[in-house]
Amino acid sequence: MPFLTWGLATVLLASPAAFALQGQPDDNRTLRRGLSNLPGSLDPQQHKTTNDSLLAIELFAGLVRLDPKGRVVADTASHWQVSEDGQVYRFFLRKDARWSDGQPLIAEDYALAYQRILQGGQGTPMLFRSGLVSQPADSKAKMPGMFALSETELEIRLSAATGELLYWLTDTEAMPVPSHLYKHMGDEWVAKRPFVSNGPYTLQSFSPHLIQLTKNPLYHAAEEVGIEHVRYEILPANLSMGRYIAQTQADIATDLAYYQLQSAGRMAGYRVIRQLNNALLMFYLNPQVEGLTDIRVRQALNLAMDRQLMVNMRQKGEQAMFGLVPEQADYPSEPEPAQTYPQMLAQAKQLMSEAGYSHQQPLKLELLTSDRDLSIKDSAMAIRIWAELPIEFTLNKQPFSQVVKRIYAGDFQVVRRIWQTNHGDPLGMLQIYLPQFAPLLYPTADAHIEQLLALCRSEPQHRFQHIKALERYLLQQVPSVPVLQNAKFQLVSKRVAGWSDNSLARNESRWLTLKDGDQSSTLNEVVRPVGH
Repeated sequence: MPFLTWGLATVLLASPAAFALQGQPDDNRTLRRGLSNLPGSLDPQQHKTTNDSLLAIELFAGLVRLDPKGRVVADTASHWQVSEDGQVYRFFLRKDARWSDGQPLIAEDYALAYQRILQGGQGTPMLFRSGLVSQPADSKAKMPGMFALSETELEIRLSAATGELLYWLTDTEAMPVPSHLYKHMGDEWVAKRPFVSNGPYTLQSFSPHLIQLTKNPLYHAAEEVGIEHVRYEILPANLSMGRYIAQTQADIATDLAYYQLQSAGRMAGYRVIRQLNNALLMFYLNPQVEGLTDIRVRQALNLAMDRQLMVNMRQKGEQAMFGLVPEQADYPSEPEPAQTYPQMLAQAKQLMSEAGYSHQQPLKLELLTSDRDLSIKDSAMAIRIWAELPIEFTLNKQPFSQVVKRIYAGDFQVVRRIWQTNHGDPLGMLQIYLPQFAPLLYPTADAHIEQLLALCRSEPQHRFQHIKALERYLLQQVPSVPVLQNAKFQLVSKRVAGWSDNSLARNESRWLTLKDGDQSSTLNEVVRPVGH
């Protein structure tokens, strides 16, 4: 049979007939998902794209996972313990956890994944970064790292207490590697056929056009997986996602373009679902440069930002943001102010006047942006909005890599920035404003910030409460002007049940089900997260 070399793997091709576009299955055992691009690797420590991660969470199971509400729940770990100082976690693996070839899942499989991260040049996760170098799995070592204490016990030591670890463990880079194969094959373990994984599904076939998964009977929670087969169908280059779904009647189209929503919403038997991303568009301010050292100027920039106008201009379905952290599981976002925009603009003008600026004597600032089209458009619109204030902006367009260098060097005044985290810990969204993260911008220690961070570590039962207090304190200091939360859209068949629009929900096939029912409605339905 023909073979295709693909990344590190040698992949068995399905027969050409399997690539043909097919109509909707007449049973409720097969879920068809459309993808615009082919995933780049089956190796969880080699993932670089969203599609890579999407496939990995179908094939692999971590110690923990995210549920439809974006909360961390146990997966291959039956339970875990945390030390009093919050720096040491001990995980206990389920006794029935198995690889798809029948071999037991052991703690070394997770420790090996961690060692591969260190060796692969991706950079050590910040959670472990304090003085960390690659080390043997010595259970007596006191340095940060991940250590197999026995076949069923894994210990993780952090450089400092944090709430981010459990979310990081749901990422694909923390997924296990079959050490029983790796010992003999090294990185080529991904070439073994049948492909060995430990998640709710196993790989049945892979081709440039079609990826087929089937339910893994050895997955410890196989009885909870309602869908037997999953087909990831790769779009032809000349076909949009909307047209593809219309022609093939597949069940799910991810990342639907905003301009396609109107026509997609008229498709019988489908619903358009908006899912907000854990990402914010903001204008980052440097409080160390002349003009912005005055908090009244920073406050004026924040008050004068017409967020709804920015949302309308972008026409991508985003949501206006007034806080620094989007809504996450059990963590609310900051509400819209009670004042109207004209009232806030009047207050902003008054603050600029009190700071000594007028249209005759304006403040001059540079707005730094990347040379990408959308970045330039956002920045130009912001300058247009802020023209109501006595500020003269110069727009400086530079390559993205250069913009990043200038941000970390503190060499900017105002910069357009997208800040995104891949996990549900709200403190991750606040890191860029903390002195530890950006010492060039905040050279003076802030005792109140340190106190709140200490409370987050010492009082985990009230952690979100302390993070909210930190967010509100930072909002008073105005380190940035938050503008909007990004969004993406999915077209989902009405026969799919269990879909969640929570910002962290990955909508894995494992928790979805397929049902029969009337699919004649043309109404566009936006569903709320499961359990809301």
